[in-house]
Amino acid sequence: MNSFIKPFILFTVLISPLAKASVIVDGTRYVFNGDKTEAALAVENKDKNVNLVQSWVEPADKDIIPDAFVITPPLFRLSAGERNTLRIIRVSQRLPADRESLYWLNIKGIPASKKGAQESSVQLAVNTRIKLIYRPESLLGQSSDAFKDKITWRIDGNTLIAKNPSPYYINFYSIRVGNTKVSPMNYIAPFGERIFILPAGQKSDTISWAIINDYGVAGAESHTK
Repeated sequence: MNSFIKPFILFTVLISPLAKASVIVDGTRYVFNGDKTEAALAVENKDKNVNLVQSWVEPADKDIIPDAFVITPPLFRLSAGERNTLRIIRVSQRLPADRESLYWLNIKGIPASKKGAQESSVQLAVNTRIKLIYRPESLLGQSSDAFKDKITWRIDGNTLIAKNPSPYYINFYSIRVGNTKVSPMNYIAPFGERIFILPAGQKSDTISWAIINDYGVAGAESHTK
C-alpha cells in the first residue's frame, strides 16, 4: 500500500502595522526614551483562534549597535480576544548619546491549527514590524518635527538628494517634486543623506515634503522656496 505524507505548510508574511493581522500592536512606532531602562507595549489577539506570539528586535541600519534591546516574554500563547504586555528592556549602555538609533520591533502571530483541519491546509504567520526609536537622554524634549524645515534638498540629474542635519531620524510621509510623487519615501538617518530616483523628464525644482511624527501621524507639508 502506498502511503502519502500530507504536509502542513506555514508561511510567514511580513506586513506593515496597517495591514490585516491577527495580533495587533498599539501604535506604528515606539520612542524609547534614554532616561528609561525598560518600557511596555500592549498586544492583542484579534483572531478567533489561539496565536503563538514571537517577538524580537533587530537593528534597522548596518551601523546600529545590535543586541541593544531584548523583549520579554519572547514567546507566549495568546488566546482569542486576549491582551498581553511586552517588556522592552535596554541591555546596552553603548548606544550613541548624541543621536537617535533605529531598530525594528518584530511581533509575529503564529495561529494554532484548527481542529479538524486537513493536514495539507495552509496557515499564515503574520509578522508585524514597527519602528523602535531610541532617543538618548540628551535629546529628550524635542523631536524631528523641529527640524523638518532644515532638511536640505538638491536635484542632480535624475536624482534627488536629501540631507538631514539633525540628530533625529526623519521619517517621510510624502515627497513631491512639482506634482510628481517620489517613492519610496523611506527615512533619513541622523546627520545622513538619502538619494531618491526621479522619473525621466522631471523638470520642476519645487520640492514638497511631509514627515511622520512620534505618534505616527503625518504633519503639515513643507516646501522649498
